[in-house]
Amino acid sequence: MSKTSDNPNLPRIEYEDVISGEGQLKQKFYNKKNLKKGIEFEPNDILFGKLRPYLKNWIFAIFKGIAVGDWWVLRPINYNNRFVYYLIQTSRYQTAANLSTGTKMPRSDWKVVSQTIFYTPNNIQEQGHLAQVLISLESLIKLYQEKLTLYESMKKGMIQNIFPANDNATPNLRRNEFSEDWTQYNLGDLANIVRGASPRPIKDKKWFDEDSDVGWLRISDVTQQEGRIRYLEQHISKLGQNKTRVLTEPHILLSIAASVGKPVINYVKTGVHDGFLIFLNPKFKIEFMFQWLEMFQSSWRHYGQPGSQVNLNSDLVKNQRINLPNVEEQKEIGDFLLEIDNSINIQRKKIKNLQATKKYLLQKLFI
Repeated sequence: MSKTSDNPNLPRIEYEDVISGEGQLKQKFYNKKNLKKGIEFEPNDILFGKLRPYLKNWIFAIFKGIAVGDWWVLRPINYNNRFVYYLIQTSRYQTAANLSTGTKMPRSDWKVVSQTIFYTPNNIQEQGHLAQVLISLESLIKLYQEKLTLYESMKKGMIQNIFPANDNATPNLRRNEFSEDWTQYNLGDLANIVRGASPRPIKDKKWFDEDSDVGWLRISDVTQQEGRIRYLEQHISKLGQNKTRVLTEPHILLSIAASVGKPVINYVKTGVHDGFLIFLNPKFKIEFMFQWLEMFQSSWRHYGQPGSQVNLNSDLVKNQRINLPNVEEQKEIGDFLLEIDNSINIQRKKIKNLQATKKYLLQKLFI
């Protein structure tokens, strides 16, 4: 039977310490000081967050501690603990847990969850074998997540050393064969920056045609593909193409709505609506500019009032200053950072595929 405790020597777990849906604790948890009262748990207990169960806060405890807030501390009887831990992640359990009480602060109802029927093997050894499959899968996911974090940290460090801070003329990190100072320009000196165009009313079906070879770029495509557009689900008709700007070759674009300041490269024929700026006739290497704009994205905020939405326009972008090396060094930098990006994307795809495999197994192993 779980008991409340305020033991100052035990670590505390709160909702904010948990990575939703992953069953992992955030790094900051390990340095956290907390003396709040809560439910004491033991190693191999299962913590499930019953408040707003859709948040998917769950943890398999590997140490003794105190759960602060609205938690269930589950201690299986005659069942493999890890097996039950994976059972609470299944869609059947989640459906039952989300049949909650309350509207503003919904909580799982134990009466509903405890009476939900799950079909499971009675043999604890078999339960352990099934759990071990998922443990191995999670270990592999964690390994790839660690590699992803390493690549992301590597790129962050490279960006800080490659691109000059403030108005410095040269970077801190460059190859020996490049010795020329970087030159400062306005972005408007380096390309003809124009706004995309949208047919109106935008929802009229006549503007679109699934048989067209020209895609229609939306903000959702940008976020899903990390700014590198290699396919577009929606396609614009011949009639619609006359009302927008069509790109048949790769260009740099810049989002000025929703994901403000997000750079984009189109690798397919693309119709560009008025939520983007287009860099036409560029005097720079596209990959270099993509990397610089990605680094600079958060800096566009200084054009807006605190707490307000930034509204970018072509004049603001044209007047933005940038330090630029010669084209050979631009290519070298762009290719190098692209290689890191490719490694990052490989890790992300591996993690996504393994997570899909885990979801499939949870559906098939737990009926």
